[in-house]
Amino acid sequence: MYTQGDLMDNISLKQLYEALIGSLKDDRRIIAEIRQIAESMRTKCADADLRESAVSILSKIDVLEGDVANEVRTSDGLYQKALSDGLTGLRNRLFLEDVAKPDLENKENVSYLMVDIDHFKDYNDMFRHQQGDAALRTVAKVIRRICEHDTAIRYGGEEFSIILVGYEDTRRQVRDNAEAIRETVEKSIIMPFLNPPITDILCNKAEVPKTLKKRAKVQMIKFFEDQEVCPDNYNIVLEHYFRQFATPVYDSLASRIRSLQRITVSIGGASRKPRESLVELIDRADEALYQAKEAGRNRVVIR
Repeated sequence: MYTQGDLMDNISLKQLYEALIGSLKDDRRIIAEIRQIAESMRTKCADADLRESAVSILSKIDVLEGDVANEVRTSDGLYQKALSDGLTGLRNRLFLEDVAKPDLENKENVSYLMVDIDHFKDYNDMFRHQQGDAALRTVAKVIRRICEHDTAIRYGGEEFSIILVGYEDTRRQVRDNAEAIRETVEKSIIMPFLNPPITDILCNKAEVPKTLKKRAKVQMIKFFEDQEVCPDNYNIVLEHYFRQFATPVYDSLASRIRSLQRITVSIGGASRKPRESLVELIDRADEALYQAKEAGRNRVVIR
């Protein structure tokens, strides 16, 4: 006999959602049957009081149908939200476990990519969570654009995964997509010091004399606020800043900004072998990711 705890351990969110929608569909069916009876009463009954009652019932049915339709929309919206990552807009790990794995278990030509942002903890510690979130969104945007026909998932933390299905030359497509992601992320620019708190961190971390920290911060903020900075002109503006203001006092700050203005990713991937389970496929992709990191990061390994 199941307890409530046992039931929750053995039922997925998808099953709960389908049960709820099934119940609402049953409600719709019952309401439709009542409407049919009331309509028959309104049009065929000789008794005026009964016809008036039928009209009243139909009015209430209109309200009930609206309520049920709202419940369906709300339930569907909450379900989809539960399967999505709030920061990046990608699908989340719950979607992988609850929806993707069962759906893909018997499909052929399935491949799996795992993407991990290199040295993300150091980046997050240096620039704090606001800029770390910006980096995550940047990588997610790249993945979504390159793998627009595939299922992209934020697996957790700084790790993403991509499910590719149905490609004829699966291994080549997996490698091409992985290399495209790696190269695009490497070329993408994160502009951390446009936010005053981030600039403050940079000045505090750099070996700048205390008497000049405030001046450095104010000067840097003003300079970049006056520029129309975007990825296309970022390097030009950055070089102009250092040519105009860099002195030995700012050397440490300049070095730190240059080293952390970009992020890179390591990627591991695998294509499904005959009779291989999805769990085994994911394990091989994870091993490939580990190899990419061990080999120096910012690279792709496909097994």
